[in-house]
Amino acid sequence: MIRTLKYLTPLFVYLLALLSFTGNGFICWLALIYAWILIPVAEIFLKADPSNMQAAEEELARKNKTYDSILYSIVLLQYTALFIFFMADEIQPLQHY
Repeated sequence: MIRTLKYLTPLFVYLLALLSFTGNGFICWLALIYAWILIPVAEIFLKADPSNMQAAEEELARKNKTYDSILYSIVLLQYTALFIFFMADEIQPLQHY
């Protein structure tokens, strides 16, 4: 179950991206700060897991449709975020300085 949950972490980036698309000021930078600062810093301090999936675990993971459903839902959410980004631009046009 934990192996499956770690594949849900892109959803947090998705939520931060939505905030970035619709927000102003510092909120616009949250997704970038998370992806380019917080994750690399966490990788420095967290110990890596040296074990990979065993052959039996890998076969079970291939048959498990949870991974596929997470992947397909993330793709749909990315297209939704792109649509929201374009709509946010129409509602509040970008200001050029």
